[in-house]
Amino acid sequence: MLALGDASTAVHALAAINGALLHKERTGRGQQVDISLLDTYFNKQEISVQAYSASGGAMAAKRSGSHHFLLCPLGVYKGRDRYYTIMADWAKVCVVIDRPELIKDPLYATNPDRIKNLQGVIDAIEAWLGVRSNEEILASFAEAHLPIAPILTVPEAMEHPHLKERGIVREIEDPALGKFSIPGMPLRFSEFPDLLELTAPFRGEHNREVLTDVLGYSSEQLDSLEKDAVLAAESY
Repeated sequence: MLALGDASTAVHALAAINGALLHKERTGRGQQVDISLLDTYFNKQEISVQAYSASGGAMAAKRSGSHHFLLCPLGVYKGRDRYYTIMADWAKVCVVIDRPELIKDPLYATNPDRIKNLQGVIDAIEAWLGVRSNEEILASFAEAHLPIAPILTVPEAMEHPHLKERGIVREIEDPALGKFSIPGMPLRFSEFPDLLELTAPFRGEHNREVLTDVLGYSSEQLDSLEKDAVLAAESY
């Protein structure tokens, strides 16, 4: 998700603007809001900075692929038909995957042991996942009250009942592209339950309207500006 920083920075900007407006409402003083893409990216470090600093450098983040560098099991595991994200209690996972002997195995008994012998944890879990259907896997984890999530494709996520019920997949109609789906707005307000119109204007679509109503340009002036290519408007 390459645009994570762009979207997150926009949301942080929204929060900052709202905070600044509230401050102005209460104090009468305005202020400059400074939001950076890099700052937002760095803020997504989760626990890496705190762990390194608080441990005096003993707990340093390292490349760990699809698995967390500090907690195990916490990662993405390959099943027979798809991949799964698992973040759960190791002892309970061992029971679910029919490997209770691993609970007290010195290679995996503690979290640091499991981090050190991560591949063994991966192999044990994936051996069980690899011979079972998606339905059986989800049912087994649900019965044990353990969190697991299948990694969905984009089409699967778009058709997921929960996301459809929440309206987070929204269909819009564009004058040029026609109807298609986009991610819906995750912010909800009880006072504004209706969806906002999301039809983007074409470049220069409102040139004449704005220049005539706001700036008082005449039709002759606008015709001249368009003839000289000062103004341009797209249409489809």
